[in-house]
Amino acid sequence: MPSTEALPADAAHVTFAPVFEGLLRGYALRLTPRAVDRLADAGIDVARPLSAGYPTSVWYAAVRILAEEQHVGLPYPDAVREVGRSFMRGYFETALGRTVFAVLRLLGPLRSLQRMSRNFRTGNNFSETWVHADAPGDVRLEVNDALADAPTFIQGLIEVGLERVGTQDASVEVLPPAPNGHGLYRVRWRC
Repeated sequence: MPSTEALPADAAHVTFAPVFEGLLRGYALRLTPRAVDRLADAGIDVARPLSAGYPTSVWYAAVRILAEEQHVGLPYPDAVREVGRSFMRGYFETALGRTVFAVLRLLGPLRSLQRMSRNFRTGNNFSETWVHADAPGDVRLEVNDALADAPTFIQGLIEVGLERVGTQDASVEVLPPAPNGHGLYRVRWRC
């Protein structure tokens, strides 16, 4: 689906087409007309092939728009969490997502979390993560870019990722941000 259209020269942080493809697949034909219009205003015409990448501000806008338009009855953090969950389901349906999923199933939860930077880098050019293992099946995941206004997006995508790779009794909790402003998550599962 992505085109070979060049990226804007001034875009320091870029989010790549497969991420948008996963996001849009997650909603498939369920997009409200207003959501389609708002996405177009933000720079994503869902009726056209995706560009190779977009300034990350467009990604943030898309997440916000889908939370507001597709999950109207939920408080904003919960709506963003649902967007993260929907994104991950849609991403696993893309060609790149199927490949990533096959690797994650082999690795298991801890090693999957340890390679999150690599996984995120298939979707953008700036995300970094760090895993702080506190005990078997109990880690803190630090993310340098966790949507400051709604870190629940990452929570939702990790929940679905762990579920899909067969992790037992998994939970993901959003913790207060680290002193450096990075997002923090407590991720637990049964070993």
